[in-house]
Amino acid sequence: LRDDSAQYDTGAVVEAIGGDKALSAERVAIFQREGDHVSCVEEMVRGEGDYEGAEKFCALQADHDPEGGRALYLHLLKLYIAVRPAEDLEPLATAASAEGEGAIPRRALCLLLSRPEWFSFAEVCDVLPPSTPFAAMREYIVELLVQSTLRRREVQMTRNLASRTHDEAQLEWATARAPRITIRDSTQCARCGQRLGQAVFSLPPNLRPVHIQCWSEDDPKS
Repeated sequence: LRDDSAQYDTGAVVEAIGGDKALSAERVAIFQREGDHVSCVEEMVRGEGDYEGAEKFCALQADHDPEGGRALYLHLLKLYIAVRPAEDLEPLATAASAEGEGAIPRRALCLLLSRPEWFSFAEVCDVLPPSTPFAAMREYIVELLVQSTLRRREVQMTRNLASRTHDEAQLEWATARAPRITIRDSTQCARCGQRLGQAVFSLPPNLRPVHIQCWSEDDPKS
């Protein structure tokens, strides 16, 4: 089904398969071949109950297409809230006031906590039922704030590193272009012609060293 979908009418095959749960994997294969990622996730969750497989599929798509992956994760969150998997019969409440009706399903909350970067707070608020108590979102909000703080620090560190790299590059460039001269034991005074030796000397703008006693501001050679 994955490799030879061009040899048959996929729509006709899906229609023939119908809603037979035993053929859920086949429907996933066809949808995946067609690039219908939303239907793939729908089938994994509703048909197979393969929640881990659905999350891995979303992660794989997000690696190739971040924007499409974000939309797919949001759709998966909606499914978790609408379907409420069997393991969510006792929702994971984050506070005593969040228990029972209005609590965020376990799978949905775990998805929010494990992948906070793929959801905006506004999107989450739109997806959750209006009856959801604020206390039920506490863990998600805390994780969102932590991730936001880490991202800001990372951005600041990146900027600081870029600024430091720029400053170092400018310093290297200025150093490379700066005029330089090497003074040796044999270096002679440009005025008297004698070796500089251990005597104090001056280095005029023309970079020709001169003994201090030979220096004269009135002398053009200096």
